[in-house]
Amino acid sequence: MRRILAPVLISILLTVSCFGISSELARTQRHRASHWIIALHYDDDGTRHAAGCSATAIGPHTLLTAAHCYIPNETLFIDASIDTVKSKTATEYHPTNFIFDLQDHMLIDVPGAHFTTYIPLAHFRAPRQGEHFYFYGNPAGIQDQYREGYITGQVHMNPDDEGDVVAGSTMYMATGPVVGGDSGSSLYALDGTLIGIVTFGIEDGNFLGTFPIQFTASQIAASLV
Repeated sequence: MRRILAPVLISILLTVSCFGISSELARTQRHRASHWIIALHYDDDGTRHAAGCSATAIGPHTLLTAAHCYIPNETLFIDASIDTVKSKTATEYHPTNFIFDLQDHMLIDVPGAHFTTYIPLAHFRAPRQGEHFYFYGNPAGIQDQYREGYITGQVHMNPDDEGDVVAGSTMYMATGPVVGGDSGSSLYALDGTLIGIVTFGIEDGNFLGTFPIQFTASQIAASLV
């Protein structure tokens, strides 16, 4: 069974919601560019809800994550603990620019953010069956967890599928494990090339689903302005 990985749900106030460099240096940079994000919104009655995902800095103030992880107008927190969000002592960000590639990928411009380590979105490609990859995620809100896997093959989406992915798109399945909170994690081939973003958890998270990144050069440039 396949399902989109929901952002990890966080309880607040008794409410619940959901390349020319060595491979070692490449991993260090990609590790430092990986982040935990929390999106907060309010119901009409004032009840607060928050949900967390993973993201990667691709510019000084730009994040790459899964499109289903963030809804415009939500308050964003970056690498904040749940306690600081509850106590309102964490730094708040209010993103203004959102760019989508219709493969459950989103670029978020975050005014006020200053990422000192980021991975420019210049070298990416589709996954290849059998290749190994690694990623840094935040399963169930447990921050900064490293895992490895390999691409098992392709799966063609049912034309009736709906959501943040174009019907009929080709999904790549890979070994997990993943759970809520890993959505938005960047998947890197062993040479450091970006090959996808975590979108789906399959068979209770034993496998994951990812889609080729399809941002254009103009979209990437617009996200960095």
